Amino acid sequence: TFIGISGKHLEHYVNARYSLIQMNGSPKTIQELENTIEEYGNLYLSLQKAHPVSAVLCPAWLDIIRYYWQNIVIEGDRLSKEPFEQHVLQGLLLIKETIKNSSYNSVTLDLLSITDEEKELAIESARLVHEQFVTSSFVNNCAETLITRYMLLTAEDFEKWEDDPEGWANATDSENWEFELRPCAEMTFMNLLSKHRDQLVPILLSLVEHVVDQQTLLFKDAVYAAIGLGVNSLYGRFDFEPFVMNRLRLEASQKDPSLKALRRRIAWLLGKWITESMSSDCRKVIYELVMGLMVENEDLVVRLTAAQALKNAVEDWDFDIQIILPYLGTAVHLLLNMLNQAEDPDIIKKLISYLSAIMDRTGDEVIPYAGQIIQLLTPLWSPTTDPLLQSSLVVTYTKLAGILNEQSIQLHGILIPIIQYCIDRNNEAHIYLLEDSLDLWWAVLQCTPTPSPEILSLLPTALDLLDYDTENLRKLLKIIDSYIILDPTSTLTHAPILFNKLTDKVGQSREQAAAYIVHTLDLAFQSVPLNVYGDALIQSGLLSKVILLLIQGQMYGYAVMNYMNLLARLSIQDASFVLKIIEITSPERSEEFVSYVIDTWLDKFDNISQTRSRKLACIGYTRLLMTGNPLMLQKLPNLIAVWTDVGPEIKEIEGDDEVDMEGDVYEIENSLEKARKSKIFHQDPVYTLDLIGLIRDAVQHPSVASLLNQVDSTVLSQINQLVQ
Repeated sequence: TFIGISGKHLEHYVNARYSLIQMNGSPKTIQELENTIEEYGNLYLSLQKAHPVSAVLCPAWLDIIRYYWQNIVIEGDRLSKEPFEQHVLQGLLLIKETIKNSSYNSVTLDLLSITDEEKELAIESARLVHEQFVTSSFVNNCAETLITRYMLLTAEDFEKWEDDPEGWANATDSENWEFELRPCAEMTFMNLLSKHRDQLVPILLSLVEHVVDQQTLLFKDAVYAAIGLGVNSLYGRFDFEPFVMNRLRLEASQKDPSLKALRRRIAWLLGKWITESMSSDCRKVIYELVMGLMVENEDLVVRLTAAQALKNAVEDWDFDIQIILPYLGTAVHLLLNMLNQAEDPDIIKKLISYLSAIMDRTGDEVIPYAGQIIQLLTPLWSPTTDPLLQSSLVVTYTKLAGILNEQSIQLHGILIPIIQYCIDRNNEAHIYLLEDSLDLWWAVLQCTPTPSPEILSLLPTALDLLDYDTENLRKLLKIIDSYIILDPTSTLTHAPILFNKLTDKVGQSREQAAAYIVHTLDLAFQSVPLNVYGDALIQSGLLSKVILLLIQGQMYGYAVMNYMNLLARLSIQDASFVLKIIEITSPERSEEFVSYVIDTWLDKFDNISQTRSRKLACIGYTRLLMTGNPLMLQKLPNLIAVWTDVGPEIKEIEGDDEVDMEGDVYEIENSLEKARKSKIFHQDPVYTLDLIGLIRDAVQHPSVASLLNQVDSTVLSQINQLVQ
């Protein structure tokens, strides 16, 4: 077969390469052979990825996998020399996937959408792998080879550690495991352990017990690596807490420079296990160990590894702020020291993210250290700073602003220029910074006690961005909302621009976006008198567009009724203005058009689900009726149906029914804006107005009262019962 022949060719090329190396052959020829061998590896990896079952069922496939494993073992014995790295890497990838595919069984296959025939073939392939390759003996040998040969730190590792500690620490934390031997071996080991934990866990635990005799430091490092990589498989079978208390605590205290690799591994290991339901006492010990490994006179790689362990600890689901509080000041101080000394941009970004994680989980408790944080972060920002680092700083400043709340006004001199820079489309970096800077901008607005010229000067850019950045529409509208809440008069001097921009969005945005647009407009309408923005609203054509959407029926009912509640909102201020809007929307200003709009509006009332929105619509209809307009009076029977529907509902449910528009947007708890929003909400006529009293006034209106005599007695009885 083709596969079988290719395997023979591969062996021939590999043997030829070894022979040439032994004879000091031409480097160019050796390189050409290595390229050819790599192409064979790419072929096998592609086949395995595309056809994992069919590949195994090829007669020669497992022979090829065995050949790769044989070479992995041989090369593992030669690691002191220069290994055939790419060939071994490809072999490890093939072994890893073979181990993974050997787990096919009827239970796992039932979860896949495959035919019975395909299921049988998959089970057969798994049987072949188990019987002919992934045997009990292979599992033991594989684990031993990986731990004792490929998971060891090498002389090259230590050389890089000394020459460029930050770069080496960053590289070891990289996710590109398939391109380097040790990370690839570690990933292969994780797969092996997860699939064969019952066989390997006892062996691994025995290694942990006996490695205390310390055959070599490198071997202990590899065994500890295996304990960390296998945390999911070992949890519940390995009692980690006594291990921390009785061994790691002692080993971490040994400050001999020659043991720095062990201290680094201990920090890494603590970071892996801290997320596994530790007791409070053990967590305290781990915090102490991690802090001890972050001190200034410790090796830099050890400190960086310990800092990541600290980040893992604070991000743990079971994080308890009370446990870390005694260590918080020390943790922040040590992180800031490292940040001050770091030079590699990637390391600086990581340290900033660790600091942000602590701020996230400790909140107000970090306020005493805010001055130190700001003092250190400020010099890191400049127009020439790497955009990704700038982004990290923006995110951190956003969290700081939220934590400091109204005290963040002291940072406006720093934050407002940063926002200006990030939202300036003339800066190429705005592509990377815009989204995060919108969060910072909104955080600053939420925490601002009073409007300042500097804050207000940013508003026109928010309006301009409505055209430019549709992906961040929600965040931009939240920013505009905050401006309206902070200073409605100044903000709505820009009403013509705002209305024109949002007119373009109406009908073109997703239904969910309609809710955000309506929220902003509704806030604007209730924040200042109608005479401030009425003319601009008419000229924008926004409401005429909404009315046309209603009668064309091209949007979901709930979305278009969201928009129509804007007309209901305006009816509270001036119902005649709303009728005027409907009239001028008509091509010929015909009464039939107005009547049709009102009918359609009433017909779609049931698409409104929220009690507060239903009350707003009902108030709007009732205000329109009370104008005495003959067309509205004709709709009395339809309106009575709305009254008898909403009235009892309102009687049962009175109080706050505020819509939560924030969701995943970064809203700050207990901000000044929260108080401002609460005040607006509780002054909203929809909240304060007595709907039953309004209906009572409506039925007593002369033009309405005369029509009620023509209403069915049963319906009339319902109305009388409602308004009593």
